[in-house]
Amino acid sequence: MTLGGVIVGLLFGFVVSIWMKRIIRDHTLSIVITIIGSYLSFYLCEFTWLKFGGVAAVVIQGLYLAAVVKRKIYPESEQALDTVWSTMAFSGMTVLFVLVGVIAGV
Repeated sequence: MTLGGVIVGLLFGFVVSIWMKRIIRDHTLSIVITIIGSYLSFYLCEFTWLKFGGVAAVVIQGLYLAAVVKRKIYPESEQALDTVWSTMAFSGMTVLFVLVGVIAGV
């Protein structure tokens, strides 16, 4: 299950990296491609007949993109991507801790 998620993550990371290299100074498109790639890899692994590890796919895809694409995109796009993904991580952690606090406080 995990190995399949790793393979799907590498495959989606490769495809997204090809798309990202062709984008010239379009921050919005760069952000949308990374978000769609993450959701598609997770959905493909978790909710189709594959039944692979969706979290592993997303993590491996993120590591692949951080290693390969970060050096080959415009600095402005890199800053926009970093801002959006940092905000998403902060929002997700905030919701998670609020839910845990509500559930544990009952």
